[in-house]
Amino acid sequence: MAINLRYFPMEARIMTIRNSKYGKLEENDLLICAMGYEARSHYLLKQNLATRNKFNTLVFCLERHEQDHAIFDEIVKKHIKVVKSKYDGANDIKEQLTDFIKNDPPKNEMNIHFDYSSMPRSWYCSFPFMLSEHKQLVNDEKPASFWYVSGDYPEKYTNYPSAGIDSFYVFNGSSLPAVDIKRFHIIGLGYDNVRTETVITIIEPESLISCYAYNPRDSETLESARKKNKRIIDNSLLSVALPLDNFSAIVDKLRELVFNLTQNGQVVFVPDGPKPLIMAMSLVPGIVKKNGITCLHISRNNSLPNKVDVKPRKDEIYGFQMLLD
Repeated sequence: MAINLRYFPMEARIMTIRNSKYGKLEENDLLICAMGYEARSHYLLKQNLATRNKFNTLVFCLERHEQDHAIFDEIVKKHIKVVKSKYDGANDIKEQLTDFIKNDPPKNEMNIHFDYSSMPRSWYCSFPFMLSEHKQLVNDEKPASFWYVSGDYPEKYTNYPSAGIDSFYVFNGSSLPAVDIKRFHIIGLGYDNVRTETVITIIEPESLISCYAYNPRDSETLESARKKNKRIIDNSLLSVALPLDNFSAIVDKLRELVFNLTQNGQVVFVPDGPKPLIMAMSLVPGIVKKNGITCLHISRNNSLPNKVDVKPRKDEIYGFQMLLD
C-alpha cells in the first residue's frame, strides 16, 4: 500500500458555512454533478432537466454512467456537456470545471450548485478551495451551494463490502513542528468497519475520538452506525453523533472539538462515513486556520468489488451554502 503525502494549502479567504433548503434550480443556476453506479447520482439532475442546457450544466460521468438510458438520452438531446471521468482524476476534474466556468457565455452572474452525492472525496472536498480563486463567482454576497441526496442503502448495510485502502495523504491543514506534543485523532465512522479497523491499526492513534453521522428521519441509521462500530466507539476517548441533515451543526461541533483539543495538543481528522461528514471534516482545518490541525484523506482501493447501488430517498436533499469574503 502506498503512503502518499500531498499537502492541500490553506486559502487566504475566510470561509463561512450556512445551511440551505433545497429548491428546484432556475435557468440562471449552474449545476455541476456526477453520474455513476448509484441510482441517486442522477436524482437531482432529473428534477431539474427542464432548466438545464449546455451553458448551465456540466455532468461528469463515472463507470456505468449510461445505465439509465432515459436520463442519458435527455442529456444528449439538450447538448449538455458530458465528461467521462475516473475516480482518481481530481486534477483533470478541476481543469474541466475551471474551463467550464471561464467559457462563454460569462457565468459570473450565475449561482453555482454542486450535487456531490456520488462524487469521490478527492473531487468534492477540493471544490470549495478551488472556488476561492474565483472571487466574482463566489463571495460574501454570492454563495456556492452544495447538495447531498440522502440514500437508501440495501439491507441497511448488513453486508456492506469493504472499499479497502490504497493510500493516505494530507489533504488540508498544517501540523506543529514539535514531535512530542499530544496528538488527537478524530475519525469519521461509516459502515465499512473493516476499512476503519485497518485505518486505526495503521495510524495507531494515541487518543481517538469517533464521530458518526445519522439520518434523523431514519432511526435505524443511528443504531446501525453504533452497532457496526461498537468496538471502535467503546475504545474511543469520546464519541459524537451528528445529524446528517444539519451541515452547519456538524461543522460547529467539529470546530468546538478542535478549539478544546488544541489547548493540549494537535488534531488530525481522518474522515470517512457519509459524504457530508467527510466534507465537514475536510473543511474545518481551512475554516479554523490554526496550526496543529490537519486532515488526512484515505484513497479507496478501486480493485476491490465494493460497489453499492444507493437509491435516493424521496425529497431528502440536504445542503449548505459556502460564502467567501
